[in-house]
Amino acid sequence: MCLPKDAQEKLFTATNELQDFLPDDNPMIICKRTVYPAFKDEEFVECYSTTGRNAISHVFLACMTLLQFRENL
Repeated sequence: MCLPKDAQEKLFTATNELQDFLPDDNPMIICKRTVYPAFKDEEFVECYSTTGRNAISHVFLACMTLLQFRENL
């Protein structure tokens, strides 16, 4: 899998910038706290190639797809 682990959080991530902006009952916050931790990138290994550019987190992409579906985007 082409997904190196980067343990260092970026300075301007949404978590750092907007952590107090959204209420606790917002769908994105609920997804971050319940859905996102329920999955692991290793569960999606067979869906991706082992060569090529580094991938965005598979779990992140799956969560974004669910949120887009929920918002009819």
